[in-house]
This record gives sequence, structure tokens and C-alpha cells, in this order.
Amino acid sequence: MSQELLLNLIPVIAPVVITISIGFTWAKLGRDFDVLFLANLIHNVGMPCLIFSTLTRVDVDPLVFVDMAWASLATHIAFAVIGALVLRAARLSLPVYLNGMVYPNAGNVGLPLCLFAYGELGLALSTAWFTVDSVMVATLGVWVASGKFSGRDLVRAPLLYAALGAVLFLVSGNKPPVWLANTTGLISGLAIPLLLFMLGVALATLRVANIRRAFWLSILRLGMGFVIGVVAADLFDFEGVERGVLIINCALSVGVVNYLISQFYDQEPDEVAAMVVVSGFISIVTLPLLLAYVL
Repeated sequence: MSQELLLNLIPVIAPVVITISIGFTWAKLGRDFDVLFLANLIHNVGMPCLIFSTLTRVDVDPLVFVDMAWASLATHIAFAVIGALVLRAARLSLPVYLNGMVYPNAGNVGLPLCLFAYGELGLALSTAWFTVDSVMVATLGVWVASGKFSGRDLVRAPLLYAALGAVLFLVSGNKPPVWLANTTGLISGLAIPLLLFMLGVALATLRVANIRRAFWLSILRLGMGFVIGVVAADLFDFEGVERGVLIINCALSVGVVNYLISQFYDQEPDEVAAMVVVSGFISIVTLPLLLAYVL
């Protein structure tokens, strides 16, 4: 890796790593941190405002966001199919492990990485990818873990309405009222720092089980994500920022949200926690290589 490339990567990676490290240190010092409260705050307030503010602030053809949304859907389906086949072959439980193969840390890590790598456009495109990810988590992810499908969680998801509201403004060619733009822009500022902080706390506090299995599943998640991201970028004819955003989001570590779901539905949360933690630490090595590739 050349010195020039390294100097270009530091401003992208450093804010992410430092904020995660603060959360990690905070937890190791035994300081109070209400994960459930902040998760609810981010999901119901911070992320909807971030999605609305970002999508309506960037002056881009709405079809670009639609293409990214379709690419997100296609890559998630590929994750699910390949993950299910590998887990079945290994005789591992789908309700326990499949979500970890499908849903990466697109919110905690993908959004800030794309922001620092590509600016507002990168954040907007990553938001489009993440919106599809979040909708699938709230429906199919819950179905895999619980065995029950309900559209109620989808209907009640604030981020869905935030995305739809943003799309209406984009299609109409109008900008939201200044008071609404300022309000959502202000509140959206809490989402990314708290997501990174929460990831650091999770890496420090989650109880893990079966490190060896978690290691190989983490390698599968990271490697599969990268390959699918590259193939999908070629199939969708993505170039530049679009290509980079898609590959980055696909090749991220196992999402913390999978642990929360497994804990809620009692699907061996320690096993899922191991995947989150191990893949998170492996990504310390893979993220610089990933960014070097896309940049």
C-alpha cells in the first residue's frame, strides 16, 4: 500500500475507529450505557431523520437511489441463498446463524465510511442501501428468527415513512420546508456517532461462544459479501461512487442488530454475539484493504 493511498485512507478510517474505540473504552471502564434505550432512540428518531435529511439534501436524479435500492435487494437475496446453502451443508441452525450472514453493519459502519469516503453523495447512496436492509431486517429477519411473519413491524417502522417522504420530495422536484429540513438535519446528527459508539460498547460487552466457529462464519460473511458486492456492481453497471458504496456495504462485518434479534427471540444469542465480535475485529484488517480497493 503506497504512502499516498495510506494518507488518503486515514481521514476515512480514523473517525470511525476512534469513535468505536471510545465506546469500547467506555464499556471497559464500567460506565453506564443503556443499549436498548439508545437503540430505540436511533431506530425511531435518529435514523428516520438521517434518511429524510440526507436523501432530500443531495441534488441527484431519484433513479440513482432506486437503482441502489434494487442492488441492495438483489445482494441481500444473494446473501440469504448462499448463506442458507452453506449453513445447511454445515448442519447449522438457520434461525440462529442465517441473519448474521445476510445483514451487515451497514448502519454502524457503512454510513460513516461512505460519508467520509465519498461525501454527501456517498452517504445518500449508502442510506438508500441501508433503508432496504432495515426493512428486510424488520420483516424477513424477524421471520427467520421467530418463525412468524408479520407486516405489523414494517408498517410501524418510522424509517420506512421517512424514506417514502423523501422520495415524494425527490420525485416532485421540490425541497422540504426550511423548518423541516433544519429539524431533521439537526436530529440526524445524533445517529452516526451513537451507532459507532454503540458498536464499540457491543464489542466490549457481548458474551461470546465458540470462537472457532465464529471465526469461519465471519470469514464467510466478509468474503461472500465482497465477492457478491463486486459481481453486483458489474451486473448493475455501477461505476465510481455507486460502485464503491455498494461494495463497501456488502463487505461489512456481521451487524449488531442480529444479536438484538437473537436475544429477543432466544436464538442462542451468545453464538450470534461471537459472530458480531469476531467479524468486527477481523474487519479492522479488512476495512483498509476494502477501502484501498474501492478508492
